Amino acid sequence: MSLSIGTRLGPYEILSALGAGGMGEVYRARDTRLDRDVAIKTLSAAFAADAERVARFQREARLLASLNHPHIGAIYGFEDAGDVSALVLELVEGDTLDDRVRRGALPLPGALAIAQQIADALDAAHGSGIIHRDLKPANIMITPDGVVKVLDFGLAKAQAVEGAALDLSQSPTMTADGTSAGAILGTAAYMSPEQARGKALDKRTDIWAFGCVLYQMLTSRLAFHGETLSDTIVAILEREPDWTVLPVATPSAVRRLLHRCLEKDPRRRLRDIGDARHWMDEGATGEAGLGTAASRFPRRRLAWLLGAVALASAGAGWLLRTPPTEAPARSVQLRRLTDFVGMEESPAIAPDGKVVAFVARAGSKRQIWTRLLAGGPPRQLTSEETDHEQPRWTPDSSSLIYYVPSATPGEHGTIWEISAFGGEPRRVASALGGGDISHDGRRIALFRFEDKGTALVLVTRDGSGRDEVKHVPPNSQYDYPRWSPDDRWIAFQQDDLAGFNKRIVIVPAAPGGDPQEVARGADLGGVSWLPGGSGVVYSSSSGSTVLYPPTFNLRAVERDGTGDRQLTFGDVSYREPDVHTSGTLTASRSRMQSDIWKFPVNGSPAENTRRSVRITHQTGQAQTPSVSPDESEVVYLSDSGGHGNLWIARTDGSGVRQITFEQDPAISVGVPVWSPAGGQIVFL
Repeated sequence: MSLSIGTRLGPYEILSALGAGGMGEVYRARDTRLDRDVAIKTLSAAFAADAERVARFQREARLLASLNHPHIGAIYGFEDAGDVSALVLELVEGDTLDDRVRRGALPLPGALAIAQQIADALDAAHGSGIIHRDLKPANIMITPDGVVKVLDFGLAKAQAVEGAALDLSQSPTMTADGTSAGAILGTAAYMSPEQARGKALDKRTDIWAFGCVLYQMLTSRLAFHGETLSDTIVAILEREPDWTVLPVATPSAVRRLLHRCLEKDPRRRLRDIGDARHWMDEGATGEAGLGTAASRFPRRRLAWLLGAVALASAGAGWLLRTPPTEAPARSVQLRRLTDFVGMEESPAIAPDGKVVAFVARAGSKRQIWTRLLAGGPPRQLTSEETDHEQPRWTPDSSSLIYYVPSATPGEHGTIWEISAFGGEPRRVASALGGGDISHDGRRIALFRFEDKGTALVLVTRDGSGRDEVKHVPPNSQYDYPRWSPDDRWIAFQQDDLAGFNKRIVIVPAAPGGDPQEVARGADLGGVSWLPGGSGVVYSSSSGSTVLYPPTFNLRAVERDGTGDRQLTFGDVSYREPDVHTSGTLTASRSRMQSDIWKFPVNGSPAENTRRSVRITHQTGQAQTPSVSPDESEVVYLSDSGGHGNLWIARTDGSGVRQITFEQDPAISVGVPVWSPAGGQIVFL
């Protein structure tokens, strides 16, 4: 029902029209009693003629009046004057979130700040038994002070949609029967699958819409869309959002939150919006997380998709809290420094303790990046169309050296030096891998081929002096040369090409003196000196309870090879340690996560992917699946309990149970196979 400007509705003077929707029109009005501006939302003529709709409108007005929260648009009252029925609402000045996202994606901190306030509003409403049913950017206001107000709780629109050429993010709702089965109350682009199917709703439908809104804030795109309403509903029911358009630096915790919110099966969806705040806090502080990748595993008439991930977050800042000459303490403080998607490697703290350099992909190539330890966005330092690896700082923190591998495997690559502020790099020397600068800034230790085979070579940084050659044993590969704090020793990693032995070796930097092995393992992942030079910290797979891929833990050993001890434990790997003189240690941290999926093989690749079903939801690895003869169950190996054991699940993902309970690190369990009759399982 329309109202004329200048007229009154009870004590409210109508000042201007603000907009219109499927349920009615909205006006700016003046409350002449309290001398404040308010919003008046009226019922449309078609709506007002429907007694059931009017009753619902009044019922929800009473419910909404019970909500009193700083992030929920308040309801002040209900006016029913003659043929006009209207809600009196808080007038919220500012932009809608829809206006914001139409101008482009929001920066991560801003998006999370808005999402936190939306989650607070939903949490308060859900606690009062109220669900929104129509959460979308157009119903979210942002004041000039940055305060978020969620509007229209419970007031899902009721105007039928006609035609196909629609802005689906603004599509009005098609019916208005509350949360009863058969109702479809959400705006099309933000409807949950159960909402699209007309099923009964609960608070998880708002959690789905929250995920859609957060995705749109980060990408400025709809999570689900199509040219018509039907196309959009098909996308909601059958397709995944395009996860590749999320910004590269989106924290993995935020990615996991989006996946949990946008689970099509409400039973597997995030159950409480209050939990979302934990994930966003984790994302805002850059704490732990994982991404996903996948590979196919075919079997019989079904195909099984085993998705595996290894996301290494460079710079999980380990604070050792030790005097320079002592062994590292067990009490540590962890802080994540980077949150790219993919591998982040080779962290190195600048000597001034203010910046960390690391390697991460930019496009298809690995590049050198830097980031302030105090916070702020990462900065890409190199950009040439080739890989850049193993950054190491000069003593004054003004520049770095890095390694560019040869395009031909087995040939020398090159070491370059570049200013910490960027610019043109300078070629330093040829090498077989990364180098390290002495603490006096004069020499670089590196490996390369010499007349008698591979050698540890000490080259002058400015090219003015003669190369010093220290021959090392043949038939080995060498990496991670590291100067001791006093420049008297060089530690490095030696990998035997003829076997599986890998060693940490220390050799005097001065002429003479024999290399000394101080540690060995089946697989090693880098070495760094302890403050004071009493020993080294190194990464080793020794003690891993997982056969493949093994976890890497940090260990420390004295310079004479004594006192070897393990520093980290669990199913998280730490590689490429770098210890600062202050005792802060950075490392590349990773954890494998994989799941079992099933998908048909008789359709197109796109169709098969849309119809895939996730069977497991692991915090660790699920692998080597075997399907029962009747195809009702799958047995697989999982390390979610800390040790690899066999688990069984039904092929619809239900009935998950553990069937072996091995805990001995010396015993491995794996490769299960069902017997032909299905009554037994054989495994290695």
